[in-house]
Amino acid sequence: MLGAISPTHSTIEGDGVVPTIAKKAHTVKVTAKNYSRVDIGTGGAVFYIQVTNHCTFTSNFECTAVGSAETTIHTDIFQQMTDNGDGTYTYDYIAEGDGKVTIVVILMNQGMIYSQYWTSNGLSGTPALTTYATRYIFNS
Repeated sequence: MLGAISPTHSTIEGDGVVPTIAKKAHTVKVTAKNYSRVDIGTGGAVFYIQVTNHCTFTSNFECTAVGSAETTIHTDIFQQMTDNGDGTYTYDYIAEGDGKVTIVVILMNQGMIYSQYWTSNGLSGTPALTTYATRYIFNS
């Protein structure tokens, strides 16, 4: 392993972080990188994913539904992502309806959760919100 995982330099991609299409499998992929932006290259980390209907986060970290997105998925998803053993982590989900969802990726590291909330799909710019306890939120 090439050092500790950097939550802010790791990447999240896939068709699961864009507007969803009903009855189609969507994939979210995390590539773990270190603080020098180099791929970790081995597994062993624990990432969780949360998929909810499109929402915005309030100052007390509650998710408030946005518009008519309530029909995109019927039940919120919270699952551990698959460790592919090569520094990548994946999760597939199927949306029941066309529309937008909010994706949260959580890195569990030595019993702590580091949290950063983003309003963009590309982890670009300044996080909308940062907390001690890393969670990335993507509104597709």
